[in-house]
Amino acid sequence: MRNYLKLSVVLPVVIGIITGAALPLLGAADDAPGLSLIGIVAAFLLMMWGVYNTGLVKRSLLVSIALICFGAADPTDHQDRPVSRPTLRHFTVLPRRAV
Repeated sequence: MRNYLKLSVVLPVVIGIITGAALPLLGAADDAPGLSLIGIVAAFLLMMWGVYNTGLVKRSLLVSIALICFGAADPTDHQDRPVSRPTLRHFTVLPRRAV
């Protein structure tokens, strides 16, 4: 329980909540969707940093979790379609036939 009440955990989460609420409101008021997106992304990353400081998530998993949450990486993508990888025959130069 002590890990959750440290300043290095609470401060990023609180700043993330404030950022996640304020920047989308400013973006909606100024008709700036980019500002809303920046607010949502900043809030997510700040909250993830707070969760990392609790010790619940390993550092190597932070990037994977962020990419999956943003839809940039799909862990089941390789099962949907076969991946064509270049083989040695793509890079070899065959000799010309004599005419």
